[in-house]
Amino acid sequence: MLAPRLVGILALVVAGCAESGDAFDRRPPKPTPTAVTKAAPVDARKALVGTPSWPTSVDGPALKELSEAARRELAHSPVPVLVVDEPKLLRTAVITTGPHWYALSTKDGGLTTALHGTRLAHDYPEIPPARGRSEVRGRPAFITENEGIVSASWLENGVAYSLDLECFERQDTRCQGAAHVTAIANRLRYVGGEGGTR
Repeated sequence: MLAPRLVGILALVVAGCAESGDAFDRRPPKPTPTAVTKAAPVDARKALVGTPSWPTSVDGPALKELSEAARRELAHSPVPVLVVDEPKLLRTAVITTGPHWYALSTKDGGLTTALHGTRLAHDYPEIPPARGRSEVRGRPAFITENEGIVSASWLENGVAYSLDLECFERQDTRCQGAAHVTAIANRLRYVGGEGGTR
């Protein structure tokens, strides 16, 4: 008779423990974290698309040195296309264009020459206009050196131009100081664009 009673008592104890365990497991649900909405950053820049003024005459000899593909592409440029005044470089020059810009790239003798012109600018109301301390093509210009690349940037015909020279060798003096990049910039030639004289 004791065995059945003992079994019954054990069953009650187990059941009680199970209920007690359930009671401990019935915790209130964890609160759902409140989503924090961050305001999108305000872009203080104002995009400005300029209207270039187009030179009246094209440099015919420079234009002829360009490949047929380069001539076709420059015809789509929305800004006046300036090119280097070096026949050997012009023959291998690659020209690309976009909605507001053109770019030219060419390599020779351990030097990469890249030229870019754009009519798109960004106005930052809180930043006053700056004037370059150097001069290129009779205009104020900025000349900088960074990681072996020397650059000249200036405004001309309502377009922002940038000329970059990158030398393969660190000791190449063409990428040291302002002399060489200024000389190349001063000899740039106008060869056309979609709004220019054909």
